[in-house]
Amino acid sequence: MKAWTDYPIQALGDEPGKEAPIREVRVLGWDGNKYAEVEVGGIRVSFKAGYLYTKPGRLADQGWVSEGGRVYHNPINYTVSVHDLTLVTPMTREIQKTFDPVGRLQLFALVKVETATCAECEKEKTSKKWAILDRMWSLRICNGCYGQICAAAHHEYLLGRLLTIQITLKPPLESKHGMTEGRVLEAVDKYEPKVRGSNGYWVMGDAGEEVKILTSECEVL
Repeated sequence: MKAWTDYPIQALGDEPGKEAPIREVRVLGWDGNKYAEVEVGGIRVSFKAGYLYTKPGRLADQGWVSEGGRVYHNPINYTVSVHDLTLVTPMTREIQKTFDPVGRLQLFALVKVETATCAECEKEKTSKKWAILDRMWSLRICNGCYGQICAAAHHEYLLGRLLTIQITLKPPLESKHGMTEGRVLEAVDKYEPKVRGSNGYWVMGDAGEEVKILTSECEVL
């Protein structure tokens, strides 16, 4: 389903709490409660479904404002409805039990069995228990792989593998992040779904935001 959002997406260069561009998105799923999963700018991201709109525009103090600047005082008329989310996504499902999150993973016990392909072992599995990565039901991990990941404390899933890097080529990032050539940083090598092998490392910049340093821009110490 096509929709629009003005939600700040850090992976696309937006800053949290600041106005972001209005973007067209493709809705991939909904958790049946608060969060929707969308595809935008070639990435998948999850945020609150209240930021999905039926027309190009944005939320403002006075209501919902169209791209043309027209103000509508009842935003609910221009946000994607629960009915529409239910129609376009298989994510609305009966959940018997929700387990506490473990890092980026969360396990669910469903009322009915579901068949899906595990993002880790890449095998088709049928089960009532599924773990999801980063609140995205399209990135499911079977219960067997979930148990192995937790037992082995795979940081790529849970927190990200910790390491130290040195920047060898100045990244094309804003100067506020302080990513200068020769700088040594603590970094996190996060597992990125459907990407076998990382193409970069995440570090905390001077502006208090995570930024990605590509493998071609640094070396691991």
